[in-house]
Amino acid sequence: LGGETCDIQDSDVILIFGIKSRMKKIDVSYGKKQESPFVQRRFRNMSRISVKSLREALGDALEGTTRVDVEDVARIMCLFVVATLLLPTIGLTVGWAFVARVEYLEMMNSYAWSTAVASTLTTSIHSSLGSLENVTGCVLLLLVSKLNYFKYYAMYL
Repeated sequence: LGGETCDIQDSDVILIFGIKSRMKKIDVSYGKKQESPFVQRRFRNMSRISVKSLREALGDALEGTTRVDVEDVARIMCLFVVATLLLPTIGLTVGWAFVARVEYLEMMNSYAWSTAVASTLTTSIHSSLGSLENVTGCVLLLLVSKLNYFKYYAMYL
């Protein structure tokens, strides 16, 4: 990427974000809208979920007083982190596949998040043909990769 070689691993995701990878693979494709109770409450008439619609849904959930409203705040915040930090796309929309992963909060830690984050960025780098402006995914990992390289190099000086 830009004439540099980057070795991005699951361990980089774990190092910077503390997100461990479990066994269940995550489908990073956009996916089809599934009419779950969460989707019905917060995204009923939407064909795509943008960061703006996440903010609006968060505002509505924060006004609620039920346990479901509190859980929806957690779901929406997780989707916001996915859309803006861990697995962002050019358009900053959230895939329906991710919405399904936050439906059951207690199951979220069983997914291979760090694997999805690292492999999505790596795949984007390979498919961008060296063009930095086309890279999507968690580009912050590029900084960690560089820091690890310099730390490793400094040990041998």
